[in-house]
Amino acid sequence: MAAINKPITLQASRPTTNMYLAGTTFIGCIVASFLAAPGQSVIETLTLGTGYVGLLLVMVTLVMGPLNMLKVRKNPVNMISRRDVGIWAAMNIIAHVIFTAALQISWGSTLFGLFLNDDGSIKTNLFGISDIFGLLGALTILFLLVLSNNFFLKKLKGKNWKTMQRFNYLLFVVALVHALTQQINVGRGLLMSFVVIALAATVIVAQFIGFVVYRSRSQQRKNAAVQVPTTAKSSVQASNSSRVTAQSANSRRVNGATVMTTSNRRPNSASRQAYNYRNVQTADNAAVKMVLYSVLGIIAVILGIGVAKMGSDLMNNSDPYSTSNSYYGSSSSNSSGANVSRPSYSQPVVRSRHS
Repeated sequence: MAAINKPITLQASRPTTNMYLAGTTFIGCIVASFLAAPGQSVIETLTLGTGYVGLLLVMVTLVMGPLNMLKVRKNPVNMISRRDVGIWAAMNIIAHVIFTAALQISWGSTLFGLFLNDDGSIKTNLFGISDIFGLLGALTILFLLVLSNNFFLKKLKGKNWKTMQRFNYLLFVVALVHALTQQINVGRGLLMSFVVIALAATVIVAQFIGFVVYRSRSQQRKNAAVQVPTTAKSSVQASNSSRVTAQSANSRRVNGATVMTTSNRRPNSASRQAYNYRNVQTADNAAVKMVLYSVLGIIAVILGIGVAKMGSDLMNNSDPYSTSNSYYGSSSSNSSGANVSRPSYSQPVVRSRHS
């Protein structure tokens, strides 16, 4: 049983984990700068980079739990590496909000312009809906960030703390809706939408596999609990006859060698139960790993093809996006939070001024 409870080996030292996460943030901003249009400002690039990195890290936190269940019987309440990833996701999302606010102010508007029309009514178009989901996600990640420390872990106890941390599922949904609606607002190409949807599908598949494994092991624990009284009775009967068995084993000698009796050679019911549980768990883990790795492999191949196509378009000096050469467009904007693309296109496209 000790082999089953072996702790997960994915956990690296915290300084190393934080270095990797900082590098992920840096690489995300660099990629955003490569994909930026010639007239795009640095703040716009940082807004894109921190937003997508934050969404990616939120997805990673939701995949780490199911992967961990392939190594241990039950997930711990607190995984240090997952908590660090969540903290960096919060920092990226907060930075994304700050850069968005700076852009809105630099355009001569106010922060209320993200959610309200000129007459004070709430925006009900796709721009307003996207910003409302973004605000809800920012408040949720801020709430989770406040709880992500040892003080609240001890104050709330493990079960209550874990229940509150499940708001991460709400964060995943609202952040995904915000990202997809913004991609529609600003007219990004299908490639970016496909990448986000593919990553979201990976999270959903991983969560489903984790749920199946959790239910299977819960049922096994219930079945084991039912067999405990029978095992206890057997142990009492064995203890009553232990002296006779020991004397019989010591008295039976052939040419000076001790002959083991059949009762000593047979494993007890608890040992057989543990052995069967290990076999079942090994088979479950093998099947789950095969399904998970197959799904991840297919998604990786599709993403690789998409990235290669986008790189080919960039090398050919062609626009990798189907509708625009600029993230926000280049024409003048109005007070409703949208602007119109350059008149060089045959059909004007409504764009958002913020992300």
